[in-house]
Amino acid sequence: MTKSVVSQEDLLDPFVGMMDAEAARAILSLKSSPEMQDRAEVMAHKSREGQLTQEEQRQYESYADTVAMISLMQAHARRVLRQAGKL
Repeated sequence: MTKSVVSQEDLLDPFVGMMDAEAARAILSLKSSPEMQDRAEVMAHKSREGQLTQEEQRQYESYADTVAMISLMQAHARRVLRQAGKL
């Protein structure tokens, strides 16, 4: 039996076709709050030093997964705007 791996991009592809220019611009405007960015930097430093607690590790991984998903959505949004001649 072959195990199939589904990527985040595979999961997002169906939604890209439904993305209009307004939605694409809204997705491109998504940014973390300064407080969240500061917290992520602290956790990144602690992670490099091997000093994260288990709870912090879970939070850091969740943050990284969320940032990766938003980045992928933003890449799709840029593609939508380029194809529409609006970027």
